[in-house]
Amino acid sequence: MKKPDYRSKQDILQQPRWDPMIATLEVTNVAIAHLRVVDDFLAFVEQRQITSNSTLKISDFLSFDENYRSANRLRCLKHGMQSVFPTQPSFLVLADAIRKKEAAARKPRIAKPRTRKFEKSIPESRLPQKWREALADMDAGFDRNGQIAPSRGMMPTFRMKLRQLAYSAGAAGLAIEFSVDAIRAYTIACAGLGSAMCASMLRPLALPL
Repeated sequence: MKKPDYRSKQDILQQPRWDPMIATLEVTNVAIAHLRVVDDFLAFVEQRQITSNSTLKISDFLSFDENYRSANRLRCLKHGMQSVFPTQPSFLVLADAIRKKEAAARKPRIAKPRTRKFEKSIPESRLPQKWREALADMDAGFDRNGQIAPSRGMMPTFRMKLRQLAYSAGAAGLAIEFSVDAIRAYTIACAGLGSAMCASMLRPLALPL
């Protein structure tokens, strides 16, 4: 089990590996937990004698994270690298590694048929362009508005909820947008599901949209 990491930003940036980058670093707004993972990755790159980030492969990121089951650490690495090295060329490779890690960690299961109580929705093509662009970014693993993209397994559910929200807003004569009135209309339409499950599923989407 790895020991807790209590290093401060100053402790991390004192490492010689940061010297060539110190003049152009953007570390003011990066979370310390993310910076620690970035430093661990730079140490890993040094050990592997990888001289250029442009040559990084999916297998490199997976090897770095091989002692962890979930993709959470790779997600922290991606968030930290986007903050510290905003022009880093390996983001797409890292995003692919995250998806591969998630797929490997996902337990195979037999889908059970179920009947949805609320199926009224509109086609995805009729969603606002801003929503469709956000969904495309999240499919690709890109963060939006400082929010880490949802896992691929959650995307079908988020898509369904957005299409249902849009239908409910239109049926109530409201604009298709994230508003109190639109979410209220959707919650009323979902009343048969019990509690506030419909609205609660939309909360994680409000920030990246």
